[in-house]
Amino acid sequence: MSTVIKSGQIERQAGDSVRSVAFSFGDMSRQADAYIVQVRSEAAKIVEQAKAEAEEIRQQASKRGEQAALAAADNILEQKVGQQLRTLSPAIERAAAQLEEAKHTWLNHWNQVAMRTACLIAQRVIRRELSQHPDISLDVIRETLELAAGCDEIELQVSQKDFDAMGSQIEALAAAFHRAAPARIVPDSSIEPGGCRVKTKFGSIDQQITTQLQRIEEELS
Repeated sequence: MSTVIKSGQIERQAGDSVRSVAFSFGDMSRQADAYIVQVRSEAAKIVEQAKAEAEEIRQQASKRGEQAALAAADNILEQKVGQQLRTLSPAIERAAAQLEEAKHTWLNHWNQVAMRTACLIAQRVIRRELSQHPDISLDVIRETLELAAGCDEIELQVSQKDFDAMGSQIEALAAAFHRAAPARIVPDSSIEPGGCRVKTKFGSIDQQITTQLQRIEEELS
């Protein structure tokens, strides 16, 4: 028994098949597109990861290279500095020695200047005191005669100004210290007021202000 297929049925069946095929093809196309997108994404990730790894490797290599270069530079710098220091060391030592010598010279100079200034100030103060108290000269003469005690013959040299002002008192002091052989008193214009000088056969005793200050300056300098 034959089967009669109507045209409507054929059309419906054909339409269903076409739709089924069209549906299957569209689904596969979408899947393919999604797969392509996924593959591209994975490929992009792989590329980015590879780039990142390559960059990291490059940076590490660069760091290692920089560290090696820095180490080499430090070594060269240390060698050059050491060589320069060895070359400059004698010059530095000489400069330090010269500086130390200059410092001592400078200190000695200013010590002498300070001492000289102090002596000049003391000299002015003493002279001012002598002008106000002339009898101080008698104390200086007395001390000088005490230093010369025991000498048989002495010559006492005093300033002309002091002798004019206190001649009798000076003679009395000389007689008191040298009863057996009185001292010969000689007024001398070269002797500073306030001081005196005694001459003996053993030498002389200079008790002038300037002379005493010079001795002090020499002892302290």
